[in-house]
Amino acid sequence: MIVTLALYFAFGALLAQTPIPTPALQPTAPDPVPLRSVERRMMVDGVERTYFVYRPANLRAGSRPPLVIAMHGGGSIAQGVETHYFWDQAADRGGFVAVFPQAVNKIWSNRDGGPVDDVKFLTLLVQQMEGDEAVDPRRIFFTGMSSGALMSYKMACDAKFPIAAIAPVAGTLNSTCPNPQKTSLLAVNGDADRMIPYYGGKNSTPANPAMNNARWQSLPPVPDVLAKWRALDGCGEPTTTKTPQLTTQIARCRQGREVEGILVAGAGHQWPGGAKHDPAAVAAYAAAGIFLDEPALQLDATSVIWKFFSDKVSK
Repeated sequence: MIVTLALYFAFGALLAQTPIPTPALQPTAPDPVPLRSVERRMMVDGVERTYFVYRPANLRAGSRPPLVIAMHGGGSIAQGVETHYFWDQAADRGGFVAVFPQAVNKIWSNRDGGPVDDVKFLTLLVQQMEGDEAVDPRRIFFTGMSSGALMSYKMACDAKFPIAAIAPVAGTLNSTCPNPQKTSLLAVNGDADRMIPYYGGKNSTPANPAMNNARWQSLPPVPDVLAKWRALDGCGEPTTTKTPQLTTQIARCRQGREVEGILVAGAGHQWPGGAKHDPAAVAAYAAAGIFLDEPALQLDATSVIWKFFSDKVSK
């Protein structure tokens, strides 16, 4: 399968939920790694939903492995998360099951009143994995890029089953979230992200009419979201470590939880450590007012996220 990374960040209707045309591009390079997952389907509210499951061959029979659900960005496809963010390789090393679900129309319903009940879909998906793959219900994790990052927050806000940790990349909170569950949080953001500004407010896409709506003017600053979760989890004061490339803020919380933020200097809207983009796709999306940024080299986000997840257990 050949996939262009541009589709990961075709942000189009992330918050407005209004589709915009995808540039007519032909991918110029094969995927960095081959697909190794198995495609599966389920019916949810009369709609067939698709997801891809990767179970490492070295998992022992009868084991209760962790489950990582990794979600694509707006305009993307599930398989791209597998091939471009290297989650299969992380699953081999870490001994967990990785699942890559597909959103309806390539956009997650991550805000209040969205058109699709993706919380229900992902809840049923977790239940399916508990049955099919015997995953450990105390070690359920969500991560995602962009629209998928916002959906990770949405699951922590609305899901009725325990989530051990979430790790949104290039995202922020996009719903009122009155009753979030206590869960560990790792937020990875770039300080030059023009799609999800780290300090909140409107993004930088005036050329795209679908982006010019009030919702873009009310995105909360990521530091405020981290503070909300520290209060929720009963954390101590965070400690901050700075290098020229990374600012890392870590707070230790009750019952072994953690709230951590990693700010990548100079990084835009991207998955740090991911595969490079097709240059033609970058140019085409820029002309449409959608900013695709090259993956930052300062951080291997997939490995860092799994390390964060690896010792977390729902209480």
